[in-house]
Amino acid sequence: ERKFRRLAIASVLVQTYSYTSVTEVSAYVKAKLDTEEVNQKLYPHVPRDKYICFYNMSKKREGDDNWFMLPPQERGMLMKSHGEL
Repeated sequence: ERKFRRLAIASVLVQTYSYTSVTEVSAYVKAKLDTEEVNQKLYPHVPRDKYICFYNMSKKREGDDNWFMLPPQERGMLMKSHGEL
């Protein structure tokens, strides 16, 4: 970004950004795949706002911080509480 802003042509250009999101149906929720809730997640309405705020959830795999070493029931409870935020 800093390099871009230092370019002589930067004053007449508009820098844009693009983010890609991956959505998947949770394995921790027992639901039919063809439901309104699932379709809303797979085909969300993207607002035409200038700015969108988001964050990603990290499922660490480092040392003792290994999400996948937790029992499935505990992972399910964590996902449920995460989804309620």
